[in-house]
Parts: sequence; C-alpha cells; structure tokens
Amino acid sequence: MFGNPVKVEIAAEYNLVTLEREWRALERYGNASVFQSWAWINCWLASLPAEIHPLLVRVTRGREIMALGMVCRA
Repeated sequence: MFGNPVKVEIAAEYNLVTLEREWRALERYGNASVFQSWAWINCWLASLPAEIHPLLVRVTRGREIMALGMVCRA
C-alpha cells in the first residue's frame, strides 16, 4: 500500500570501497556542503586515531540508499 518501508541500519563494520561508491552516488543527487563530501569524509576517516572507529548509519528504502552518515561514540 505505501511501498517499501524505510530501514535504518547502524553498522560497526563496513567496506570503505563500497562506502565510497555509495557516498559518491548520493553526492550526485544532493546539494551538500564540502564537509559532507566523500573527499572530506574520507580524509576525516583516515585522520582519526586507531581507537576511534565511527559507526555507519545507512538509510534505505528497498534497494535505494536514501542517506548515509558517520557517527562516533562519545
């Protein structure tokens, strides 16, 4: 009736090659700032100390990725 439900996934483990592909695909459709670009996110991830491993938040509807985000535990 309402189509595919929205699904929110929080993952501690993720593949950076896959994440880059997904992130860049979203960049084509959005009007994000440079701070939300893959270029920025990739540099940020690479600069984090080894003890800090951000979680990936992925929002999907069916097979379509609606949003991606990285969050760190405080």
